[in-house]
Amino acid sequence: MELGLTSFPTVSAAAVLDLYDVLSCHQVLTQRNCCQLNFRRQDLMGVEKRVPLAFEKQLWALGKSASSIENIGFVVGTQINPNAQGVLSHLLSVAEDLREAVYLYKKYIVLMNQCEKIDVIEYEWGLRILYLTDYDYEYTQISTERSLSAMVTWARYLTQDKFTLLKASFKYNKVSYFTEYISIFGAKLKFNQKETFLDIPNSVADLKIKTASAYIKEILVKRIEHKIKVLFIDASIKEKVTLIISQKLHCDACSSDIVAQRLNMSRQTLHRKLSKEDSSFKLILSDVRKEKVMGYLLDKSQSVESIGGLLGFKDSSSFYRAFKSWFNTTPKAFRLALQAQTADELVEQHLW
Repeated sequence: MELGLTSFPTVSAAAVLDLYDVLSCHQVLTQRNCCQLNFRRQDLMGVEKRVPLAFEKQLWALGKSASSIENIGFVVGTQINPNAQGVLSHLLSVAEDLREAVYLYKKYIVLMNQCEKIDVIEYEWGLRILYLTDYDYEYTQISTERSLSAMVTWARYLTQDKFTLLKASFKYNKVSYFTEYISIFGAKLKFNQKETFLDIPNSVADLKIKTASAYIKEILVKRIEHKIKVLFIDASIKEKVTLIISQKLHCDACSSDIVAQRLNMSRQTLHRKLSKEDSSFKLILSDVRKEKVMGYLLDKSQSVESIGGLLGFKDSSSFYRAFKSWFNTTPKAFRLALQAQTADELVEQHLW
């Protein structure tokens, strides 16, 4: 399967490979559900390959439902496999120092995952890396754990220095595997905060990267600039609308007016362009909701009653009617089937 750069939104195949292997190692990803995913490990081989974000989301849903690896974000994020580096990872490995690597990461993170982003704030004492992901709401914690633990793990690997952070802050609640946070981020941790960030002192930001190469860096930057241009210019209106709805669905901010504003066009122009692509805003909204609902149902912490709101429905009756039209059953019945692992027929008929 050769996946083009215009699949939108997409992630680097190299970034998904570790997740795939961890799930396989813990027997969460079996031959049976591999067939359901209609994907093979060899599809993730190659530093310049890309895969649809939807595939990574399906893997995260499987991982989140597995009680055997509650800390799956950390397990994946702390993997060190130099042979599976993507183009962005190669670029960071030839930066002059950690400060430059952070800014390169901020600029080009979209190449790794089109739904993740960071900001960097300079202080007298050092850098604050703000994690501002647009990742789906239901995977915020595990994607944060994976991304931030990967940042620290690779930074230590590239500088060959076991540095300590000044502070780490997280939006979500304190976790049961708190000692793992300390081993990665240090002792100064705060949870239930307004922002997620890592504070790095100047002494750490100025650490030299052992494999720095100005010549290779220049070549890789040109290659990355070209790839990013292809990613965004060639994306269809339908693909762009799908991404925006996917990002904003849980905020109840996915009306056609708001999406049109994000795309710098009028609502009428948006509908006209979607019609030319044999699509519509209503159809895309329904497809995104249908794709997301399985991940929510696999998440045991979400009640069926709350899922409708997370999908942007104004009331539970609207959610139940839509779900019935998608799967010809109720959300509760479908969840029971998933938990009992007897939903093969439903998945094959309605999701894949």
